[in-house]
Amino acid sequence: MKIIHVLPKLTKGGGELVTLALANRSASQGHEVTIIVGCSVNHVGLVKNLSPLVQVLCISGSKSSKFKMYSHLFWWQCRNFTYLLKYDLIHCHLTYGEFFGLFAIIIRRLFSSHRPAVVSTCHSAGMNMSVFARWLHGKIYKKFDGLAVVASDDYWTLYLRRHSSLVSTIIPNGIPFEYLDGVDVKKLYDYRRSIGIPDTCEYVVGTLGRLSKDRKPWIYLPIFAKIIEEFGPQVHFIIGGDGPEYEFLNSLIAEQGMEKQIHLPGLIQDQKYLLSLCDVYVTLNIGDITGISGLEAAYLGKPVVGFQLLSRYKSKSNDWIWSSTEYSEVSKKIASLIQNSENRRDIALQQSAHVRSRHSVYTMGSAYDELYLKAMKINK
Repeated sequence: MKIIHVLPKLTKGGGELVTLALANRSASQGHEVTIIVGCSVNHVGLVKNLSPLVQVLCISGSKSSKFKMYSHLFWWQCRNFTYLLKYDLIHCHLTYGEFFGLFAIIIRRLFSSHRPAVVSTCHSAGMNMSVFARWLHGKIYKKFDGLAVVASDDYWTLYLRRHSSLVSTIIPNGIPFEYLDGVDVKKLYDYRRSIGIPDTCEYVVGTLGRLSKDRKPWIYLPIFAKIIEEFGPQVHFIIGGDGPEYEFLNSLIAEQGMEKQIHLPGLIQDQKYLLSLCDVYVTLNIGDITGISGLEAAYLGKPVVGFQLLSRYKSKSNDWIWSSTEYSEVSKKIASLIQNSENRRDIALQQSAHVRSRHSVYTMGSAYDELYLKAMKINK
């Protein structure tokens, strides 16, 4: 099979990591795989994990604005339509990828071709989006041959029900395990000191993600404030990641007088070191689904606690990650884990086993293989 994955950039993010994992897996199985990016901005830590069997094509330069990226996309496809028609499938990621797929469908129809089939992944399920953005994504998805949604939130579950003719499925994210292995103890302690955690600190609570409005990174501050009240300087916190809300978050932390105990190390090059520092990891959950970093923390044997983003969600006894919509309940759960090392260990073992069995690249890739075949079949 000849497969194209489309991304805006090869930068650090959950969607990008999933794309590389899928591309590497398909290439290892003998498929011809190409990643097309809109801009040549690359994250070194991400690219080094890309298989040499995967080709990367760039449409625009590193200094292209969003307007240029999208305009170049259209003209590039017009010039390279014969190249696109040789592929069996295009897998679109994020908004840029969706517009690429939309233009590819137009080209396919102009030439009365059944190739390539076009599928997309909705990586934004559960996130805060404007009404217009959801409407736009929904309109584009209806044109595609297949759709995968990474989590079953209320909006997209209803969308899939209303568009039953669209080949669609829910495919939770999977992660490549190998890049998380091999933590160097000396590097770990050097990293701990470099971000300002004193040797006298007994416990570390951490989280990792893009610092943007849709991720609401300030959610963690009232949770951390409650824990500081109980444990004082015994516990420190890490909010890893970079983004447009970094400075605002930093100012909020200073205003609340927590700057000595909450550390913002910025962009994380190798997440296994931040995650390995944590005694407890706190994440944002959408129902019983967590983000990429939550999966990574669980794989590394860190107990994961979730702040629940679905207001009507009721935590169930079989949820693999406990979560709550209440700040006070989340802080109590973290405090109880800090105080009980046996409970931390037991939860970590259960969660790690869950990730290893259900969130591997193999499990995710097999589900996408089924989606690819169904999308290609209906398009013939």
